[in-house]
Amino acid sequence: MKGKKQPGTVYLIGGGPGDPGLMTLKGKEILSRADAVVYDALVSKKLLSFASVTARKIYAGKRGGRGKAFQQQDLNKLLAGLAQKHKIVARLKGGDPFIFGRGGEEMLSLREAGIPFKVIPGITAALGAAAYTRIPLTHREYTSQVVLVTGHEAWNKERTAIDWRELASGDKTVIFYMGLQTLPFLTEKLKENGLPGDTPMAVIQNATAPDQRVVEGNLGNIGIRVRRAGLKAPCLIFLGNVVRLRRKGKAGGEGPLSGSCVMITRARHQAGEMSKRLKSLGAQVIEFPVIRIEPPVSWKAVDREMSRLERYDWIFFTSVNGVEKFFERFFERKNDFRKFLHLKVGAIGPATARTLEGYHLRPDFVPSDYVSEAFADTFLKKTNIGGKKILLVRAEGARRVLRKKLEKRKAEVAEVAVYRIRSSGSKCGEVIKKLRAGDIDLVSFTSPSTVEHFLSLVGKKTFQEIRRKPLLASIGPVTGETMKRLGLKIACQPRRYTIPDLVSAIAKILKIKKSRKEKR
Repeated sequence: MKGKKQPGTVYLIGGGPGDPGLMTLKGKEILSRADAVVYDALVSKKLLSFASVTARKIYAGKRGGRGKAFQQQDLNKLLAGLAQKHKIVARLKGGDPFIFGRGGEEMLSLREAGIPFKVIPGITAALGAAAYTRIPLTHREYTSQVVLVTGHEAWNKERTAIDWRELASGDKTVIFYMGLQTLPFLTEKLKENGLPGDTPMAVIQNATAPDQRVVEGNLGNIGIRVRRAGLKAPCLIFLGNVVRLRRKGKAGGEGPLSGSCVMITRARHQAGEMSKRLKSLGAQVIEFPVIRIEPPVSWKAVDREMSRLERYDWIFFTSVNGVEKFFERFFERKNDFRKFLHLKVGAIGPATARTLEGYHLRPDFVPSDYVSEAFADTFLKKTNIGGKKILLVRAEGARRVLRKKLEKRKAEVAEVAVYRIRSSGSKCGEVIKKLRAGDIDLVSFTSPSTVEHFLSLVGKKTFQEIRRKPLLASIGPVTGETMKRLGLKIACQPRRYTIPDLVSAIAKILKIKKSRKEKR
């Protein structure tokens, strides 16, 4: 007789507040091995990318009563049921499971059901918000006490567990969770219990996320200021004299682009470098990938040319994607790298050259200007290509400028498309709201396809009707020409067509915009 199957383990994982980089390494490691993931609304969706593509992902809701959500008792049953089917179940929560995350309830339910469980702590929202807004929770000259309070508890209980007189004593830092809707009630109770109206307060929306917003005031005026700013949940409310220190901490701590919001439209896997550079300057970054990179419809032509590389004298790569997709297929087909020994290699741009070097190929030619026209003209001045055989590795539907110029000089040119660009199909409802509200200061474009697909997703007419349009940045003249053709005004374009130079140009134009705002 077979023994009863042992249930799997449920991990109660704290995903941190909003910035996915604040998740613990242990949490990430467990998430990557989980067979099933149950996640809340406040969890950064980027954390789900750490999970296996084969893992079952279940949305539990749990955001201020909005949208579909499990009742807690049903969620407890779900976790127990999943543990009977799977070895590792990840219960992914925003912040920390044991700080207003109902982790305690789930723990007791699992224990009662005989389900093994482990708890992986996370950075709770109060800690993340304090760090990202530069409000120290403790300071020996101001306070040595921190109190975390739910903003919902006092709303519907006949007998409150909150000691309002103690909270109003004024010698501590108090943080209210989930208190936006009850803010008028909270401030009134604090006043009734003797807290002065000039006590500093701050309300923080979407703490640590790219669209974090902060409204400062005091007990007497914070309600009006929050209403005027139109803050929405989730919000944290900070109360105490340490809020004053935020202003003192800003000067040396925030980057030159603090308060500016930049949208990146590159494919998701390529946005990382640009996003990091902008964030290091203090900008809020919204990644809105409008394109995705797909393999060609058929590899037949690519495979044919790979099998006869010995017939070519030169091979040209026109993009980073071209290098990566070419070699993915090259090694997938178990080709011999020695086929490259006789070939000379050309690359358009330093990023493409660096990617080639990652495959142990140092380009023989990289132009000083990073567009096809300059590549061809500079190359032709330095090289006699009459009768030479050249293979161009490129995207499907790319411009034919380079091929035409090479063939005009009697070169024998073949080309293969190793990838194609398609619309990402990203949902753009929230993006359109932010554009209409004027929340986005600048949108960056790094290729003609990002321009075209951005307008396709957002809608050209919709974008034209936006009153406070964001500034628009182009990485180079080819992208710029597409923008002009589609009626878009270029705010900045670097002299060198690289991501670092584009970020520098963006920083320069946003500093100018920021200084103009401050003078008004």
